[in-house]
Amino acid sequence: MRMHAYGLVVYAKHNENMYPQESDWYAALIENGIVESAMLQDTDRDHDGEIYRYIAGCDFNDPEQMILYEDPDHWSHGVIVGFADGDCEVLPHESFHRRLEAQLGTTDP
Repeated sequence: MRMHAYGLVVYAKHNENMYPQESDWYAALIENGIVESAMLQDTDRDHDGEIYRYIAGCDFNDPEQMILYEDPDHWSHGVIVGFADGDCEVLPHESFHRRLEAQLGTTDP
């Protein structure tokens, strides 16, 4: 997760502080040589076809903005979140959902 979040930050730094579009963020990181495709492969722990959720349209200059998180159903103890400064941490589910709602106005993008 840390490499994905940092990859998004590197992408933005090379693209006028803009993150990639939501629909092609994986491809944008690979095509720009930021990460290898194998790095974006992970185990779908609950077999729902979803590993990561990318939050498009984040403010590059706000390090508190969440830009990426792992499917909340993957871990019972929290959600792994990547922030706009490339940092990552595990947030308890309740805290994660409060922050997501504050950032997006909803708990599910």
